Parts: sequence; structure tokens; C-alpha cells
Amino acid sequence: MDDDFETAPTVAVAVAVIGQAMKDLYRKNLVHINDHVSAVCWLGSKAGIKWFDAANIAQDSALPKLQWDVYAKALLSDDEVFLSDGERRVLTETLEYFESRRP
Repeated sequence: MDDDFETAPTVAVAVAVIGQAMKDLYRKNLVHINDHVSAVCWLGSKAGIKWFDAANIAQDSALPKLQWDVYAKALLSDDEVFLSDGERRVLTETLEYFESRRP
């Protein structure tokens, strides 16, 4: 990783971005459903990895602690929530990744 990407302001911004996504993850009934869907998808996506890396947080360790899979499975099984093909793919592939890592 670039040295300038690991500066304190960068870490602070990364933590803030992840923190906002966590708020949108946990507060499903208090945010617009699109924000909740975006947060769940972003947290489990490859796009989110650079932010976790910048915050010095291992995404694959953080998601189970956030109970990300509970929210992902709920979205996939909710017939009233529209998921794009890309969102559905991110959720499915990330869930499969974590399932394959279980002992």
C-alpha cells in the first residue's frame, strides 16, 4: 500500500466511510431501503476492500463480526426489495466465500 494512503487523515476518512455504511446496515428501518441495500452490498464488495485496507481493518474478519451475512440473506430472501443483478451477485458471491471458509 502507498505510504501516503496510510496517513492519519486517510485512516480517519476510511473509518468514517465504513462507520456510515455500518449505520445504514443496522438502521434498516430508519434509512431509505436503497441506502440499506447499498450499505450491505458495499460492505461485502471488492470496492469496499480498499476502504477497509485504508482503515487497517481486515474486511473478511470484520464482516462476520458485523453479522453481515444476516443482512445479506435477508435482502436476498425479501421479495419486496429490488436488487440489481450486480447487487444480487455481490451478496451471493460474498456469502459463498464466507460459507467456503467455515470449518
